[in-house]
Amino acid sequence: MEKTIGFIGSGNMANAMIAGILKAKLVSASKIISSDPSKSKLEEMQEKYGITITTNNCEVASKADILVLSVKPQFYRASN
Repeated sequence: MEKTIGFIGSGNMANAMIAGILKAKLVSASKIISSDPSKSKLEEMQEKYGITITTNNCEVASKADILVLSVKPQFYRASN
């Protein structure tokens, strides 16, 4: 059974990892979901790789068996 891999953030690092995962045939494109605030960036990824996309990080976290945080550190929210 293939595990679902979720990516929060869809920048260069996520693109590189998704490309590598699909090239190595570790999972099928239907088992990858990615989120990002940029709808246009997500649509490019969906067209290029055939993955599932969303702007909702919680949706990715709830559907993924493996979760990758591919967000630059300056975008993490500071907690007090």
